[in-house]
Amino acid sequence: MDKLKKALLVGLLLGCILAQSWGQDVIVTYKSGKINAKVISVDNIQVKYKLFAQQDGAEYTIPKSDVVTILYENGVVDILVAQVPIGERNFNALAGVPIVKRGSDFCFEGTNISMSKWDYKDFLEINCPQAYQIYKKGRILNTFGIICTAIGGVMLLAGLPLTCESLNTWNTYKPITYGSQAELYHQYSTGVGLSIAGAVLAGGGVSMLSFGIKMKRHTSLDFYNNNCTVKKTAALNIGFQGNAVNLKLTF
Repeated sequence: MDKLKKALLVGLLLGCILAQSWGQDVIVTYKSGKINAKVISVDNIQVKYKLFAQQDGAEYTIPKSDVVTILYENGVVDILVAQVPIGERNFNALAGVPIVKRGSDFCFEGTNISMSKWDYKDFLEINCPQAYQIYKKGRILNTFGIICTAIGGVMLLAGLPLTCESLNTWNTYKPITYGSQAELYHQYSTGVGLSIAGAVLAGGGVSMLSFGIKMKRHTSLDFYNNNCTVKKTAALNIGFQGNAVNLKLTF
């Protein structure tokens, strides 16, 4: 009974702590990156807030034009940014915001800001190195896929005419001498061998190309969204060991 009381008491205290810490808003700006804050008000000119770690301290303001989005503690995303020319965007200020795929572009969820595939690659390299490694492996697969497909295509183009020519010669002239038959068979077998090898190589190249594109555009994106974005979840495990209470808090 005492153990249960201890667990309930500690769980209640931690619950209070979590409730307080989970009231955090995140202001995403172009210049300062992410600010952990408690937003007080938003008007047409500015955003008024207090630093989350100093909620009893001074109030701060930031021009609304400098704010990209506000991620509120309840999960609501407030989009404040207007459409900004690509050259003036600081994508790194949006690190932690989920990304969705729209056509050939990568867009930050809840905003009208999009990145090209080249900007996306640079963004991952800085803000989610593990996802960038997946992207880079996909690019390597793409390169090998293109090379294999090209070589396989050349081999097919060389092998098919040889095969067809040897078959046509046999059906037309039907050589009877051993030497001409051996020569024709050698031409035929060479053509068939080149054709089969070319088809296999080209098929493998197409598969590598397809898998590489998937890694670059989808697998890396899934990894970023699952591991490098802002999340507000927690799990509390309570266990007993002797007279002690073991607590494990996972974010």
